[in-house]
Amino acid sequence: SRRLIASRCETAEENLGVVQNLATRTCFTARLHFKSADSCAHEDHLVVIPYTPWMKMSAGSFLRAFGSEDASSTDRHRFLVSFCQDALSDNDTNDIHATARKHLLRTWDDITEECPKLLSFDDVFQFRKKSNGLQLHPSSVDFVEPPVPCVLALIKSLAVDTSVCVVEYDAIITTQNIEERWIVQGSNQGFFPTSDGLPFFEEGIEGQNQVAQVSDSGLHLESCYFYDQDGEVPRDTSETVDMNRRKVVQYYAFQDKHDGTGHGTHCAGTIAGKLCTGSGCSPGASK
Repeated sequence: SRRLIASRCETAEENLGVVQNLATRTCFTARLHFKSADSCAHEDHLVVIPYTPWMKMSAGSFLRAFGSEDASSTDRHRFLVSFCQDALSDNDTNDIHATARKHLLRTWDDITEECPKLLSFDDVFQFRKKSNGLQLHPSSVDFVEPPVPCVLALIKSLAVDTSVCVVEYDAIITTQNIEERWIVQGSNQGFFPTSDGLPFFEEGIEGQNQVAQVSDSGLHLESCYFYDQDGEVPRDTSETVDMNRRKVVQYYAFQDKHDGTGHGTHCAGTIAGKLCTGSGCSPGASK
């Protein structure tokens, strides 16, 4: 569908960003001249809709940010801004951040009846650059919660930027591997008195003599879950396998030999990590 839309809408495939991919439809973002957009609009099975600022934030994000009475205000008022174009240069990111900050400050000052005037924008929020995006977070744990119309106006000031494709609630992510272990072993926490709901481990089934393959962002071999004091396998594309290693028997460095985000290390640790005080779902397995 990406190739078809690129052809019919007179643009390159890399200029189309996927926003939603469902069984009934796939939605892309694209910057098009009016002639190209008009050409698309006359094609069967294609619909062209102007990308307005409020389309850049989903209903789910609104509900999580403003509809949860249980969460604290510092947990609710966290927003992540994602750019339309991947891999922007540092200069481009700095320019977008500077422009967006001007919009935020102007909005804060202009909405006299909504945003608190006894405090400055920087007293309430911190606005930072992040990889391929921006973060708008409460400035401290003593966060003074501004009225909802004020926050909505700030979000809209971010969404009007044509470099921005998505503004979403930036949830606080916590890892719960200790919970995942009993869930995948039957979802009976506490039913087995000596194993806290880990019947496989109770029977000695911990993935021994098995190799689990993980394709992700990379792996920190220095992690205590995977460290091998006797050495490590080559981190390259040679496909070298060394079954004598403690945990990692092969590292195919498809992109590079590092884990830039930590996601791959977390996932591999969930599957096969082993530490003296804790373990993953199959601690006896190698990767």
